[in-house]
Amino acid sequence: MKKEGRKNTKCMAYVAAFIVFQTIIILVFAPTLLKIKSPKLRFGKVDVESFSNSTSSFTMKLQAQVAVKNTNFGHFKYPNNTIPITYGGVTVGEVVVPKGRARARSTNRFTVAVELSFDQLSSNSTLGNDITSGSGLLPLVSQAKLPGKIHLMKVMKKKKTAEMYCTIKVNLMNCVVQDLKCK
Repeated sequence: MKKEGRKNTKCMAYVAAFIVFQTIIILVFAPTLLKIKSPKLRFGKVDVESFSNSTSSFTMKLQAQVAVKNTNFGHFKYPNNTIPITYGGVTVGEVVVPKGRARARSTNRFTVAVELSFDQLSSNSTLGNDITSGSGLLPLVSQAKLPGKIHLMKVMKKKKTAEMYCTIKVNLMNCVVQDLKCK
């Protein structure tokens, strides 16, 4: 009986040592692994599908790849949202972002079509200059926030917002996006 008691005591000591060891490991690595960062929202690629310039209207259709990059160890869920595209501070089109989620440590990419209408800017002399100038570059800006929640281990939920600021320069002579920079 004394040997059985020693074996039980020894077994309990091993279990206690294992629990202490696991607790130390979790306390050391948890702050770095569970540090929640804001996801990133970007345009991956933008292509000009069509371009129409008549005396009464000026329209352009773009195909844009939107990327939601999540560097966290939990997934990022976000609701429906829109990303405005502006010219000279005036909204000329909107990218519709459907509800979705970016998995842990991955990037969710999707492609959307965007219709840009410059009708409300027909009296704007800068627009006319950009269209007819020798460079033929049309500067567009897109700035947006995509709110959502990071879900860690189905237990913790933390509100975070993905932000984006992109400048897009469209070459109207060749109907291509010449410069795309996102921060």
